[in-house]
Amino acid sequence: MPSFANRADRHAAWVIFLVTLACYAYFFQGLGWNQMAHFATMHSLVEFGTAEISRFSSLTQDVTVVGDRIYSNKPPGIALLGTPFYFCIISIERILGLDVNSIWLNNLHIMTVILSALPGALVNVVLFFAFRREQATLRMALVLAGAFAFGSLSWPYAGLLMSHLLCALVILSAWYLLTESNLTIKKATVAGALIGLGILSDVLTAPVALIFALYLVARKMPARYWLAYCAGPGASVLLTLLYDRLAHGGAAISGPFHPTTTFSAPGLVFGEFGPPDWRRLYWISYQPMRGLFACCPIFVLCLFAPLFLRRPFHFPLDRIAILLTLLVYLFFYLTFIGWNGGWSIGPRYLIPALPLFWIFALRPLQKIPKFISALIITVSIVYMLAATSVCVLSPVSGEGPPDKSDPVRSDLIVFVQGHTNHTQFGYNLAALLRIPQPFQLLPIFALLIFYFVYTFTRPRQPSISPEIL
Repeated sequence: MPSFANRADRHAAWVIFLVTLACYAYFFQGLGWNQMAHFATMHSLVEFGTAEISRFSSLTQDVTVVGDRIYSNKPPGIALLGTPFYFCIISIERILGLDVNSIWLNNLHIMTVILSALPGALVNVVLFFAFRREQATLRMALVLAGAFAFGSLSWPYAGLLMSHLLCALVILSAWYLLTESNLTIKKATVAGALIGLGILSDVLTAPVALIFALYLVARKMPARYWLAYCAGPGASVLLTLLYDRLAHGGAAISGPFHPTTTFSAPGLVFGEFGPPDWRRLYWISYQPMRGLFACCPIFVLCLFAPLFLRRPFHFPLDRIAILLTLLVYLFFYLTFIGWNGGWSIGPRYLIPALPLFWIFALRPLQKIPKFISALIITVSIVYMLAATSVCVLSPVSGEGPPDKSDPVRSDLIVFVQGHTNHTQFGYNLAALLRIPQPFQLLPIFALLIFYFVYTFTRPRQPSISPEIL
């Protein structure tokens, strides 16, 4: 870990955290099936002591039907993690004499800040320290953290109660801990616990957990390190089975693997997974509707990383772990029936892997002419600010090939015209105060200016010495 006695790094980390959290929490992206499935489960657990959400079935179709009862088809991690917070929030509101049922939308926003915006801000901090560990200067690490914070899908999805950013945080943090040169039993245990939380929140984290376990084996760590790490994923599997037994009536009745007919098709594994469709490699990379490089051009920088490999060529195990993790998410996209993610922008299922992918941006950013990299970063930030300000839940068909829509560019047109908040029940904090639309984003512009002025006024400090890592 970087030395926290380094005052400059510690100060920079706080700036990253506070500025990005403020920018993320400023926007709320409204209602949708995914977020309502999580929120309805939390509300039912707190208010009625059950995970059944039949009474809220009109608000979401992301459900599993067990007999005559309806449950969320989402893994339980987000709901279980959020339930204690939600219990405290509504308890305080009742003490204050507030009607919980009349302010439920505000409570959804609060839970979104806790479970999406906060993890998203922490991702940026971990990325900063990861780049410092990679010998990036203080200024370069701030640039890279800021480019990801404001120019990736983190910003728009921080306003939605989904599991993507929480999973991004636990996967990145676990990788960071496990790849430390001075790995300890404690760090391996914490990494395993984080990955366990990821498995509870998204089953796609399970193969990532296996990759990280194989990394420890390949690194020839003693068996006690491997066992300490595996305790977290093992406990999460048992907890998931227990939850399914208590909530759904059977340990084998897991929501993600028991979709309704709306989200399944005959002849597919679990009704959801079929043979790889290789066309999707283009669809999720450059095609306008869901292409990562189309909506977030900053990731093009990562593609240039092979050009700057140092000689003699040596590919470290930690980079192999990143590539294998990316392959897991790519394979999911190639085989999953609902690959396009429904109403959304960009390839949202890739979000948990994007911080690891961004690690490859360091060398290209150091080598590519500064005006080119600055242009790419600026375009990405403008795209993501437009999408976040206008509409993240862009309507598309649920499956099949992409259509001709270009959600981010459509948002950009509306954004340039001075309009915001085109999502049902979506808003930003200034809109709540009835501030006219042309002035609603002034606090965001001020925060962005502050962040990058702070960044480029940092001294050109030398890279961190390996001895203090």
